[in-house]
Amino acid sequence: MDSSGVDRPSQSEFMPTHDRSMPSALEPLKKKLKAFVEVKQTCDKTAVHIKTQTQQTEKQIKEEFEKLHQFL
Repeated sequence: MDSSGVDRPSQSEFMPTHDRSMPSALEPLKKKLKAFVEVKQTCDKTAVHIKTQTQQTEKQIKEEFEKLHQFL
């Protein structure tokens, strides 16, 4: 019985036999999802690294430009 006082059948009573194998059919998808999550994490780390490198390079160029400007 649920909170409204109505007797309801369990979910498995409505589920055809072939649908009960659904959790095992989800395993390959779970593995793919895990792989995609790992790749995304790697890409995110790479993006952060590239951004850091860009900032360092920009700073170095500005410093070199300032030195050149002082020299001239």
